[in-house]
Amino acid sequence: HKTPMSADQGADEDNNAAPAEGQEKPTPKVPEDLSLSVFKGNDKFSDLTLKAFDAEHKTHKVVIASASAYFYEQLVLSDGAEGELSIPETPSRVTERLQASPASKKKYQAAVDHFLTFAYSNQSAESLSDLLDAQDTDQELILALSGISSQLGAAKLTAQLSTYINERLLCAATGSVYVLNHAWQYGNEALQTRALDALKSQFGVFVHQAGWRDWDALAEMPAEVLTGLLKDTSLAVKDEGDIFKAVSAILMRRTPYDDEGTAAAPS
Repeated sequence: HKTPMSADQGADEDNNAAPAEGQEKPTPKVPEDLSLSVFKGNDKFSDLTLKAFDAEHKTHKVVIASASAYFYEQLVLSDGAEGELSIPETPSRVTERLQASPASKKKYQAAVDHFLTFAYSNQSAESLSDLLDAQDTDQELILALSGISSQLGAAKLTAQLSTYINERLLCAATGSVYVLNHAWQYGNEALQTRALDALKSQFGVFVHQAGWRDWDALAEMPAEVLTGLLKDTSLAVKDEGDIFKAVSAILMRRTPYDDEGTAAAPS
């Protein structure tokens, strides 16, 4: 198994590569920005390989233990991992999604890297600015990071992401659907209730703005959740046509079809 090389490792190997014929080997220099982030992905002093979602990360015990209650328990309060440690298993619904979708697995791999960026920045809020302030919000990546952060007991990161979810994602019609789906996957009933309330208050907007991925995320919810949503008399819609459109879109995604494209009879 070959571990993917990080950008930091690549730069380190470039600096230490054998010089071409006739060239002198460059003298290693102290980085201008000498901080903890210099050591992210650098295996020179690494004392732990972190395994997550079929990827490996060279890390330092003291850094990740300072940013996560889970890692503190594993590395400080117990006998400690010798050379390798895995993150906690995700809930079964999340695991099934990652097994079925390589794209989703890549999001979770990227989320682990963002957690490490946060840890190696001494848990600086600014370290996530590129992700959270991006014009095109990667909702799935942010929610994946939120789920991982909660499982790891990364209190500062979880608090920052919770604020972002409340102030940015739940305020957007399509965003509330992804939060709803995420909360259901992780069994977070409190967040699921908040997401449902947010979706109800802007359901008419969602119906007219939603793309196929947005409808897929909603249609994946359990039948009792969808039924309760569509029957709710507080749904903010322009007219009954919005509800009819929503029902049609959901049924189209939940109805099994045979090889000829004909709706199969219910079993």
